Amino acid sequence: MKRWFLLMCATALALPALADTVYRVVDDDGTVRFSDRPTPGASAVQPAMPDVVSPPSGGLAAPASSQSVSEARRAYRRFYIESPADNATIPPGYAGDIQVSVGVEPSLRDGDRVRLLLDGTPSQSAMRARVFMIAGVERGEHRIQAELIDAGGRVLRQSSPVTVFVKRAQVPPNSPAAKAPVSGVRGANTP
Repeated sequence: MKRWFLLMCATALALPALADTVYRVVDDDGTVRFSDRPTPGASAVQPAMPDVVSPPSGGLAAPASSQSVSEARRAYRRFYIESPADNATIPPGYAGDIQVSVGVEPSLRDGDRVRLLLDGTPSQSAMRARVFMIAGVERGEHRIQAELIDAGGRVLRQSSPVTVFVKRAQVPPNSPAAKAPVSGVRGANTP
């Protein structure tokens, strides 16, 4: 709204200048220059008036993008993370990989995408999918949330967050397994 107002003010200030005559001069070296003052050898040029569209008589309407976002929000009855369940534990055998399924009712509309957030940060680009894989998540507690995004990149809906606990196999640095040499590899684990 503010940008629209500034654009209209700038156009209103520029219109009187555009109504004046402009003079075109070509120098000896072929350089074309324009001026608001007549000089010898200049030809008068009448600039074309820009097309101006008047706002509707009822005043300015809200931007169409905000109307379409609210309509799109209403178009989806439910948006949620189906799995993993809240407070789920991801066992060590999964190596920190988490499969996430998202529920959308009704189905995704054309142009809309889903993006996952891991601890508040996007884990990958938004995609037109309902099942995602977040790979190599470090051990510990993490929060997963899904966002429903339209073609313009605006967030239409957010799911409730789900907390997961990732367990990964870890070899303590001072254990015999961490110090044991790897057979068949020269120089591995040797001081």
